[in-house]
Amino acid sequence: MLAPLRHHQFFSLTELNTKLATLVAEFNDKPMAAPRAGSRRSLFEAVERAALRRLPAEPYAIGEWRIACTVNIDYHIALERNFYSVPYRLVHKVVDAFVTPTTVQIFYRGERVASHVRATGRNVWMTAAEHMRAAHRAVANQTPERMRAEAAKIGVATAADVEHLLTGRDHIQQGVRSCLGILRLARQHPAERLEAACRWALSAGAHSSGFVEQLLKSRRAIPDPLRDDRPGSHDNVRGSDYYH
Repeated sequence: MLAPLRHHQFFSLTELNTKLATLVAEFNDKPMAAPRAGSRRSLFEAVERAALRRLPAEPYAIGEWRIACTVNIDYHIALERNFYSVPYRLVHKVVDAFVTPTTVQIFYRGERVASHVRATGRNVWMTAAEHMRAAHRAVANQTPERMRAEAAKIGVATAADVEHLLTGRDHIQQGVRSCLGILRLARQHPAERLEAACRWALSAGAHSSGFVEQLLKSRRAIPDPLRDDRPGSHDNVRGSDYYH
């Protein structure tokens, strides 16, 4: 198609495409050189058209394979700092992932076991409910809002500790199990003692319900970390020498 156009000048893509369409039609209708008979168009109509199939509904997507991804204990694989779930039975197994600009498809021994929309950003968790164990699905159904409301009924410190556990992780669902542990302890211990344990956990920066549980199991008095009868140390606090 290029040789016939070598002396032509075009001022728009539409103009060029119109000329190319004319040249392609002429080329396909041109008789082929001997010993072949007919033209390219007549050969297509006689042999090839009947063998064609309908074009795919979606355009072909170019992707790349990520080979030998190990499934973590939380039944997710890590790809580009994001996490994608697979059926929990594949924990510790090795899978392959086919990644396109819009999807992540995960295969185990040649069989597709999961398909996710490709996440954008970092530390995004793509989790399908059907991939979870039954116990984990029950945890996921506990919404953070519900847990915040239940903690607020117990006391200010418990509510603050639950909020700390929910927001102190890369993904809020990672703190759900710890929050459920705190709410379970509320059914086993007096609210005043749980409040004291939560205040202590907050002051220590603890990120699990296990810290609170150990304090409660100790059966010892839990000191209040916020109480301090000393005057403290600050540039604006004058000692007794100042008044001599």
